[in-house]
Amino acid sequence: MFNSGFAVKSAIGIVTVGTLGGAGYGVYSYNNTTDTVRNYLKKNNLTVIEKTNSTFWTKVLETYKLEKTQELSISVENNVTAENIRDWCDTNLKTNIDSTDNSLFKKASRWCVDYQTIEEQLTSAKFQTDTKELAKKYSSITDTTIKGQIDKSVISGGNNNSEGDKIKRWCDSNKKRRFSSDDKVYSSNIETICLKA
Repeated sequence: MFNSGFAVKSAIGIVTVGTLGGAGYGVYSYNNTTDTVRNYLKKNNLTVIEKTNSTFWTKVLETYKLEKTQELSISVENNVTAENIRDWCDTNLKTNIDSTDNSLFKKASRWCVDYQTIEEQLTSAKFQTDTKELAKKYSSITDTTIKGQIDKSVISGGNNNSEGDKIKRWCDSNKKRRFSSDDKVYSSNIETICLKA
């Protein structure tokens, strides 16, 4: 089959994994080969972010807050910081794994590699900031899940809870999600609801 001292360089197969990085890239089935998480990511054409890139860790924290699941969580604590994610990546990128199915690979491919947010993909200059203009779009929102999220975007005891205010808070938060060509639920709704006409 192959010598244990050498990494298998041929792809056994290509699996499209939209949930890993949300980018719809082909992921090589580099299984049964012991290598570090960092090298597995590089083999799959993912750009690992260096520990010193403080701007990225601030960005990924905002995405983490929105997209964290039990499977992708790096900590049982709720108050995870940008430094926690940075240090988690720094430690676990050095860990040896033997499959892209490994949970460390799934987490690292989500939180330790470069990606675009929806805001970066659409550019912030196009976002509507006038709450009166945003309020006009409320009645045309057809996605009940998204509309439910907007309705819950309320400041307790605050006065700024008009439909336009709630939409703006929802837009400002969710534009920090990872842009995915495979899963466009959020990006398509943000294009419809949050951008200037």
